[in-house]
Amino acid sequence: MNDLRKSYLLALSLCFLFSCNTTKKLAVPDINDTVLNLPAKSNRLTAVQLQAWGHADLATDTIPGISLAKAYEFLAGKTSTTVIAAVTDTGIDIDHQDLKPVMWTNTDEPVDGKDNDGNGFVDDINGWNFLGDTYDENLEMTRMVRMFKAQFGDKKMGEIAPAEMADYKLYKKLAKQVADSFTGSGSYYNVDFNARKGQPDPYDYTIKVYGNSNVKNSDNSEAHASHVAGIIGAARDGEGVEGIADNVQIMSLRVVPKGDEYDKDVALGIRYAVDNGAKVINASFGKSFSPKAAWVHEAIKYAAEKDVVIVLSSGNSGENIDVAPNFPNDTPEYDKAEIANNVITVGANTYNYDESLPAAFSNYGKKNVDIFAPGVTILSTVPSGKYRAMGGTSMAAPAVAGVVALIRSYYPKLSANQVKQIIMKSGTKIDFKVMTPGSEPTLVPFTDLCLSGRILNAYEAVKLADLMDKKI
Repeated sequence: MNDLRKSYLLALSLCFLFSCNTTKKLAVPDINDTVLNLPAKSNRLTAVQLQAWGHADLATDTIPGISLAKAYEFLAGKTSTTVIAAVTDTGIDIDHQDLKPVMWTNTDEPVDGKDNDGNGFVDDINGWNFLGDTYDENLEMTRMVRMFKAQFGDKKMGEIAPAEMADYKLYKKLAKQVADSFTGSGSYYNVDFNARKGQPDPYDYTIKVYGNSNVKNSDNSEAHASHVAGIIGAARDGEGVEGIADNVQIMSLRVVPKGDEYDKDVALGIRYAVDNGAKVINASFGKSFSPKAAWVHEAIKYAAEKDVVIVLSSGNSGENIDVAPNFPNDTPEYDKAEIANNVITVGANTYNYDESLPAAFSNYGKKNVDIFAPGVTILSTVPSGKYRAMGGTSMAAPAVAGVVALIRSYYPKLSANQVKQIIMKSGTKIDFKVMTPGSEPTLVPFTDLCLSGRILNAYEAVKLADLMDKKI
């Protein structure tokens, strides 16, 4: 970008900035409108390039990563404060050599079987496990069938009251789907399997303290949260991969079993993170049904009130979530406004800077997905001190969470909403047509896939954050 162009954009930015009266309401200007018209990389990525392609720079590497090295060059010499990033997910391998140095430690809670800090949780050293001793779990539709069965029994349609008819019809529809999917073994579609039997009722919100302090992965196959944590903040001077944020502590909150998560666990996990100092919460999970979504929405609003950013993965069904249900979300009614201004929903992009830029599995939405980030063949930490490449919007979300943590570490005066707007307005603008994810792809403008029409760019994000910070 030439100097005249930079001067014009800076002047325009200042006009926006001085139009507001309070620092927390300063508008975030749209300054990164540069479009890079580069040829698609003609050769396959080398093994070395694949190891950290998500951190690459589009201009110099022709790979649509987040320009992380340039971000750190820009931040060189600047001071940072430690930021807590909560990972609401499965368990984390807290002893992994690249995660152990960055795990959050509750210094007010020695291991002595007492609730020393008075937060209601005993020995919550690295976070909390809302799952208790459960691991295998039903899908939400199966649990709903079990609840509806208790409500309706063997009643026929003619015996159902008008006020219950909608639930009854949903019950019959889900019951058929579950019965058709159940193979006679396993827990996912087994209506008779109840992992929480004998434990606090997961549909009773009056009981808010349960579970235990075991936040570590339940077995070595449970790699998801460890992978997510490594993307956000694996020690940058460690032995293997480097995380995005360099001054971060990872809080582990187990809310995701092998199966669908309970809304209650998710809501209380968010509240725990907020109450214990997290400034960004990553939620790389999702489901199609959420009978107690209101609890999660209230927790999201609570996080917004406490100035905490929440990053959601958009899901991996190749669907348009402007019309297909996907939870958790920040739009309870799809034709209504967002309930809070602190949530960033993320789709996954590939390393191909061409029409195949969106990952074929990624959910999308012109309204309900905010931005895309690297989410294919992402190398990160997994249990037993190992590393593995994985893909999904589960990997794209923590890339955004890592940049959020980076901004909040170096520019702590910026509000959660300002950070969200910085992420969205600083991304690399995509002005060519791309293939829609899913089984029937069609060429569309990238703005049809997400609200910003952009992919994550850490370098431009910290530059914009720096500009905003100077005016506060």
